[in-house]
Formats: sequence, C-alpha cells, structure tokens
Amino acid sequence: MSSKSKEHQDEVATINTNSYSIVSKRSVEKLYFPDEQSFLEAFVPHFRRRAPLINRGYWLRMKAIEYAVEEFLNAPTDRPKAVINLGCGYDPLPFRMRQKGLGNDVLFVDVDYMDLVQRKVKIVLENPKFGPYISSNREICNDGKPVVLRSAQYCAVGIDLGDVTALSDVFTRLVPVTKHDILFVAEVSITYMPLTKANELISWTATFERSKFCVLEQYLPDGPEHPFARTMLNHFAKQSAPIQSVSKYQSLEDHRSRFMSQGYMNVTADSLWHFWEDPSKLSLAEKTYLDTVEPFDEWEEFILFASHYFVLVASNKVMDTSRLSKPSPDVVASNIAKGLEDQSLASRRGAFLLSTHLSIDDKFLSSSSEKMKIVTFQNSASARRFGRAVSLPFKSVAVLGGIHDSSTSEFYSTGVPCHLPLMPRDIVAGHTVTKLGEGSFLLVGGRSSPSKASSSCYLFEPLSKAWVQVHDIKPARYRHNAVPIIEGSTRGVLVFGGRTSTGEVLADWQLWLDGYGWFHLNPTMNHFMSLPSRDTSSQGRFAASMLATGAGSGILMGGLDQDSRICRHSLRWTVKFGSTEEQVLKYGDRFHWGQVDINLVVPDADDRHSLRARVGANLVQSHIGPLLIGGVAPEVIPSALEVLKLGKDGFDTRVSMFPTSGSPRPLLVGISAIDVDPYNIIITGGGAVCFSFGACLNSHWYQLHIDSGVDSPEPLELRQLSDKELLVESTKKKTEHTWQLVPKYCIHEYQADKLTGLSTPVSESLEPCVLRGMDFGPCCQKWDLEYLENNIGVDTKLSIHKGTSRNLLFHPTKNFVYEVQTFSEFKKELEAQSHVYLRSLAQVSPFQQAAYLSRDFPDIANDFQIPPTLNDLFNLSSRIHSSVLRISGDVAVWLHYDVMSNFLFQVRGCKTVTLFSPTEATALGFAPGATVSTLPIETIEARASPSPTGHEVQQDSSCNTVTLHPGDVLFIPRFWLHATRPAESNPEPSVAVNVFWRDLPLAAYAAGRDVYGSRDLAVYENGRTAVKRIADHFKKDLGKDPGLSGQDLVRFLREKRKHSGTANHKSWKECEKLKQKFVSLPDDVGAFYLPRLAQELEQILQDIKPHESTPGSQ
Repeated sequence: MSSKSKEHQDEVATINTNSYSIVSKRSVEKLYFPDEQSFLEAFVPHFRRRAPLINRGYWLRMKAIEYAVEEFLNAPTDRPKAVINLGCGYDPLPFRMRQKGLGNDVLFVDVDYMDLVQRKVKIVLENPKFGPYISSNREICNDGKPVVLRSAQYCAVGIDLGDVTALSDVFTRLVPVTKHDILFVAEVSITYMPLTKANELISWTATFERSKFCVLEQYLPDGPEHPFARTMLNHFAKQSAPIQSVSKYQSLEDHRSRFMSQGYMNVTADSLWHFWEDPSKLSLAEKTYLDTVEPFDEWEEFILFASHYFVLVASNKVMDTSRLSKPSPDVVASNIAKGLEDQSLASRRGAFLLSTHLSIDDKFLSSSSEKMKIVTFQNSASARRFGRAVSLPFKSVAVLGGIHDSSTSEFYSTGVPCHLPLMPRDIVAGHTVTKLGEGSFLLVGGRSSPSKASSSCYLFEPLSKAWVQVHDIKPARYRHNAVPIIEGSTRGVLVFGGRTSTGEVLADWQLWLDGYGWFHLNPTMNHFMSLPSRDTSSQGRFAASMLATGAGSGILMGGLDQDSRICRHSLRWTVKFGSTEEQVLKYGDRFHWGQVDINLVVPDADDRHSLRARVGANLVQSHIGPLLIGGVAPEVIPSALEVLKLGKDGFDTRVSMFPTSGSPRPLLVGISAIDVDPYNIIITGGGAVCFSFGACLNSHWYQLHIDSGVDSPEPLELRQLSDKELLVESTKKKTEHTWQLVPKYCIHEYQADKLTGLSTPVSESLEPCVLRGMDFGPCCQKWDLEYLENNIGVDTKLSIHKGTSRNLLFHPTKNFVYEVQTFSEFKKELEAQSHVYLRSLAQVSPFQQAAYLSRDFPDIANDFQIPPTLNDLFNLSSRIHSSVLRISGDVAVWLHYDVMSNFLFQVRGCKTVTLFSPTEATALGFAPGATVSTLPIETIEARASPSPTGHEVQQDSSCNTVTLHPGDVLFIPRFWLHATRPAESNPEPSVAVNVFWRDLPLAAYAAGRDVYGSRDLAVYENGRTAVKRIADHFKKDLGKDPGLSGQDLVRFLREKRKHSGTANHKSWKECEKLKQKFVSLPDDVGAFYLPRLAQELEQILQDIKPHESTPGSQ
C-alpha cells in the first residue's frame, strides 16, 4: 500500500471516530440541554439515544472542555483572544459559547481535515440557527485553499494537523493571531496522530507569545494491561484508529513532562473523575439534574471511564502557582508500588504463591507472613455482575441475582449439592443477602432499575425452602450495606445507608430483629479530628463496604456521598442496645431503641490517595483479618493493591498480590466475594461495560486461598453444578412453589486457528457459536460503501426496507415499507444514518428463486469465499440454499427464526445479535404459523415489559447477546430465535453475507417455493391442520364424556411420551397420530414445534364450553 493511500485510510478512520462521538454528543444535547439551541441537530438529523453511561461520559467531556474555554474567555487581558479547536470535527463549541453570551469579541477557529471542514461549513451556512453567531461580512472559499470560511468572529480551516509548516502559514498570514491570547483545544484528536507529528504540533503552539493548550484524551494510569485499558485499546485498534499518545505517554506525569519538553512553562493535569468531584468546577445542582433526566447506577463503570481520561491545561505564560494541581496521583501510586515491581512481573507471568511482605512505605503498609494462592476455576462461570454470593452448607456457594442474561442463580459445590430458590423477580441488583445462621438468610431491598428501589425483605429458612416476605424496610433502597447482629438469642441484621428511587443518599442505621421487624438507631458521632463539612461521618453513603468484626461492632469504608464523591473517611461502629426485648414489645419505640456509636478513623495524610476509599468493594473476613477486595477508587487501583489486608484494629493496611495463572487480569468490579471457611475466599462474577468500547466480563470465578503454615488446608476444589443437579424454584405463578430444571446455555467462541478437533461441538451441536478471526476473503478490507457502489453499480436497483423508526416491526403492523432504490440512493440513506436495510433478493425472478451472491452480484462475489474448514465441517457444498447480502443502517430487525441453519459472516461494521433458545418460542410472542414475533425487541430484552400487543415476556427467558466484528462468523442453528441491531460502539453501516443450508432431509421441508428459507417444515404445517381436527373431535368427545379434560390433552401433546393410555377417544388418538409424525425427525424438531402446536390447541379449546359439545355418536 502506498504511503498516500495509507494516509487516506488513516484520515477516514479518524473522521469515523468523529461520526460516533458527534452522535453521542447529540444525544447529550437533546437530553441534558433541552432548553439550549440544538446546534448538533444540524449535523445529526436522526437522533439516537445513547445508553446512560455513554451520555454521562460525553456530558462530562463537554463540561470539562467548556470549563477550560470559559475560564480562558473570562480571564482579563489587554489583547484580543482566539480559541483554535484542533481536530474540531462537527463540534459546535464556538456557537455554544456565543449562545451563552461569551466570546462575542473572540475569534473562534475550527481546524480539521479539508473534506470534513467543507461539509461542516456547508451545513453551518445552510442552517439558519448558526446565522446569528457568524457575521454577515464573511468570505467563503471553494478553491481548495485552507481557509474555507473567514469572518471576524469565526473561521474554518481545512488542513492536516500534521503539516505544521502549512499551519504556521495559515495563522501568520491568512488568519493572523500572533498578537492574540490563544487557547488551543484538542479533544481526543491529536492522540490519533503519529507521536513525532503530534509533538511538532504541540511545540509549534508553544511558539506563540501567549498561548495555552487544553487537551482532553485517554491515558493509562495502570498501564495497557488494566482490563479497561485493554478493552479501550482493542476497540480503537479494531476501528483502524489506534490512539498513539499512550504508546509513550501513559501517566499524567508523562503528559505533563511532554508539554513542558515542547516549550510550555506551566502544566496542570487531572483525571475527569477529579474534575467531577471538584465542587468549584461542577456544582451539586448540575450533577443532581442528570439523575432527573435518566436513572443511573453505573457508578463503577463511570468512575473507570473518568479515571482513564484526563484534561490538561498548559501555558507558556507565568501562572499563579497557588492554582496548580497537587502532584500527579498516579505518580504517587507508582511510588507506593515501586517495591512491587518484581512481584508484579511475576504475577503477569502466572505466579501462584507470593508473600505479602513487601517493600512499601510503612505509612501505608505493614509486614505479613501469610501467603495467598489464587486459583482460577477451569470451567467457565457466567458473566454475572453485582450478584450476591452466599455460602451454603457443605462449602457450597450460591450467587443470587445480579445483572446477567439469565434469571437463574448459580451454584458451586465441593460435594453435596445445596441450593436456594430463585429470588423475587422485582429485584435485580443492589440487594443484600445476609447469613443469619446455617442455611438461613435475610434478603433486603435492591432494585429492578435505578428508579425502582424495593422496600421488600425476604427471609429464607431451610425448613420452608422458600423466600418468605417479612417486614419492609422504609424508605425503599438499594446499594446499602447489611451485616449480621446477634442480640442475646435473637437474630438480627444491621443496615446502613443506600440510595432511594429519587437519588437520595441515606444516612440512617436500621436494625432488623427476627420476629420484631425494623428499628431505627440513633447515631452518636465521635470525631477524632476536624473535617470539611462535606466529608463528615454523618453523611449518607451508598455502594460502601461494611463488615461486622465482632458481635456488635465493625467497620465501614468508602462509598459515594450525596454529591457523588467518594468518601475518603472510614468509620468504626458499635451497636449498643438500650432496651430488653420485653420493653420493645411493650413500648414499640422503633425510632429510639438503642444507638450506634460511630468513631471516625483518621485518614491518610493525603486522603486523596487513600487505599481504602473505594466504591463497590467487598469486605470479607478471613483467619488473618478482614480483606478489602476490588472495587474502584479515586485513582485506578494497581493490580498489586487490589486485595488489601486490614490489621487487627481494622485499619492497619497490608497488601496482597492478585496474580492469576497466565490468564488476562480480571476486572474486580461488580464482583461478589464470600468466605466459605477461614482459609478460602471465593470471588464470583464481575466485569464492566467499558464505556462505548465494549464489555470486559470475568468468565471465571477465583478462589483466594490463605496459607499461614504447614498445617493449613489445601485450596478447595469447587465445581459448577450440572443442570441435572441445579434445581431452582419456578416463580411463574406466585401462588405455586414448584421445582423444575432451568435450561442454561451460553454462546461459545472459537478462534479460527483452533477449530481443528472441534468438529463435534461446532458442527453437530445445535447451539450457536461465534468463530472469531475467520478468513473468508478480501471482502473485509474491500467492501466499503464506495467500493460496493462502484462494483455493484450506481444504478443497480435494490428492494430495501425503509422504516419510520429504528426498531423495525413486522407484526402486528409493519412500520416500514419496501422501496426500490438505486444503490447510489441507498448509499446516501446509509450515510445519513437512515432506518434502511437491504436483504438482497435474486436479481432475476426474485419471487421464484433464492438469492445467490455469485449470481446476483458477480463483480464482488470473488471477494467472498466460504472457508474450507467450514465447508468440511458442515458439508456445505451440496446443501447451500442461498447466500444473501445484507447491508443495514440504523435499524434493529425483528425477532424471528429460520428453519435452515445458517452462517452470518460479518464483513464491515459491527452488529449485535440477540438469541433465544428455540424452547422460548411459546413465551416470546410467536403467533401460530408465524416465524416472526409480535414483540418489539426492546420489549423482549427488557424481559417483563408489556408490549403494544398486550403480550408479556416470561421472566425466565434466557437472552444471549453477541457483538460481531469484521472477520467474525456466527453459527445460527435452525429454529434459534434471533434479532439484530447496530452495535453501540460502531455507527458504521453493517455489511454481512448470510449463507443458509438445508441440514434436514429434503422431504422434511414444505412443498413449493421458499426463497427466504423461513417457511415452516411440512410436519408443522400439516400439524396445524391436525390440531384443528383434534379440536373438532374433542368437541364431540366432550359430548360423550363431560369429564374429559382439555388440559390433559394439551399436556400430552407437549410431553415426550408417545402413548396416552386413556380411553378410546378420537381426539386422543389423533393426538397420538400427530406426535408419531415427529418420530422420524431429529429430536429438536419435535421439541420446537410440539409445544407450539399444544399452545395453539390450548387456545382453541379455551373457546369450547361443555354445553357447546356435540352429544351422541357420529
């Protein structure tokens, strides 16, 4: 590839990052700034609402940049000012500032690639909302010169930022600013440049007499192997737009030194999280307002994002040193961990045993002789986040609730299986489950969504084998803390804090006593030192860590306060009971019974770097003392400090390593840790959605074995219970308590180079799987829209789906039309992010024959080849039914199934596919005879949200999602329900090839044409006729035998047994004959169709009443 071609590709990839970010900023603009001028609407006419985490992250980015700009604009000066936005994209910064009444006499200059700037200027000039902010006396240049638009207030310059010579010419001759105070702004732009060119650019900006430089971009406070950093870097690499700065400049100190070495005299830098926490920069009212717009509880993920972005302001003018930041926090952490270098290296190489006696500043740490061994379970656990782990008898472990694809719990055991029924359906996360004794637990609060907190409490006793609702806790809350308390012979649970549905952070202490309910405790404060008013121990917290270290005492640390700032101060608490049980019964004083004494612990000298100030961490007891595990902190926690041992008084911190056996470092966020005995801690689940970069989920559980001598026991060997052992309670009907097996499955992933020897699980199992990194020809590199337009043909006509909204719905009413467009017209719709979708048909006789890529689009067909490995494994060559070209814009396609197995080859862009097991069809809105669900996919994914049709999704539906990237292949077996939508992380149109093949005998398929490969099998079409015949016979049989049960008939049709064993009724005989039709077919055919036929029969029989039956014989 020529250097010029490479530069063009880099330019396109960089511009594409602007396309994603501007859609996200438009989401922020519409939701969070509804009363301000919607400048971004001109650039993003089709609104796409981003997830709350992405909205809040981009809001913070925008506020950080605008704070720096406003500070510059408001500073007194004797010179004119200029704000130059380097790599501006479609950002409307100049117009937002002017709308606020700022910078009316300031020159704003937007700089970016020529193509982008020309498009931006065209939109600005054509849209009247920009008119008031640009003087009418302006010069427009269309002759290819750098300055595309020039006026007294606003200029737009199209130029490569890597060409410093050209930049210098523009700003000294064409747009002279040498006598100005200048603020250069670079929001995630120069990081895409080669380091040499980026440094030349920084150095050039420092040559101006009075210049400042504000840069906001990513950094790696704990290096590239941190799970968030790893996910972020992989994301940009997949977009062909790797961030370059972090290859050399990883820490804040690196970036500060970088700017000083390029000529700047004063440099301040801090993470976006510290910007969020600084009340001088963001007010409480601003942050509280965000919660009124959309519920939010992704705090750990938000902190991770904000801790990997920084804002830096450099100046070549002497500044007031009182305004400089404290020394870089990650440098402090680096110095703390300096003595860990050898051990850290060992952990990355897979070391197992490491001493916790480390050469670290005694101010933070003290020595220990215990050893800790990390064991990674070989069998994968599900990626469940924010569940609650509890220890059961026989050293078993259960994880209840949490954010996960399945509503089931998970169980591991050393031997004898032991399990709990499912939690109540209205609780997903934020709950606590406190052990009261052997096999007894109290479940308190939680939420279904951040705006729907629960006040419900449930008690589980071994004898009842059910969660029994007890006294509610008020107000309703989630993300609180709960620990066991024993008062005499009475079991109790102490609860502190939490968050309500309205976002209020609670500071109350409540005590639940078995048989009596909830009592409020009066807190008495004993401060050891004066504190800022914002950080007193009387304030509420949520997502904190609490542990009972004695019968009625314990410790509390970390969490977030009402201002959404991390609490730096730790507390000791002691419960003092003020009344006897008889007095409680007599007086019923639930608000003044007993008290809790709270002692404030003196924080570290620099409390900003406290190792204990964490959000979402786990405090667990062990035989060597309490362990603080995981969570997030004001600074990113180095791997060597993720597990902290607390001394006997609860606050003498010691360090434990967290090595793993050669596998990638886990992300200890959203985990739940539990001690199964004094020597073994089990760490379950965890992971996070890493902003817009994808998810990083822990696929394994970990066991922390603490060894303190030769007589210490060996690590446990826990195993995951099989489906046959795993019994969970069905709560489809709240009045019943039955037990059933719950099907579990996951989407397996295989790397292309490891398919050898996997023929059985891939080709013979009827479960979906993803094949990553497959080579199916040069299409992945070639098939951008321009290439397809040139090779398919500008005027080639296509039949496309064009929707009125993003989520296309087939039933009950179509919200799209079929429209014939040329490829050129279709391409323009895609580029405008319209709701359009191509499912190619045969170019000749489309209603007579199936689509075939080599026949329909011969000029691109050779770019795509089915990998020989797949041909061999699946014997495809003689069985292919069709090969379909799919190109989709901003659309999500309805839930449906295909009767033929198929491969989805992802060529360009990314696509997210949601899959359900075929066994879920009767619960997901498939009408009799329909291959398309009546439910919108957003309703299905929301689990129990009612659809416009009145259907409700069964809560135990197992939903799996997978995101496909170019080079990935998804195997979708026959009958698997699936829907597709654009991947949030990639706005580029999706291009894919879908290959269908017949994997059943030809006689199994329905007679006649099936160009889509979605017509139901003959046995089902004939079976529907048989169902109507069975209903007619049943009506007659009911006349002869009024005691005949329609439900028994339906149940028999669903079951596997082949013979009814009933009286000689014609309806039952017809049922037997119908089931016999499925005997010669694979088991999955009957498992899929018979429940649907039974459901249809049940619906018909409901309308038959005994008095309507036909009496007598035929």
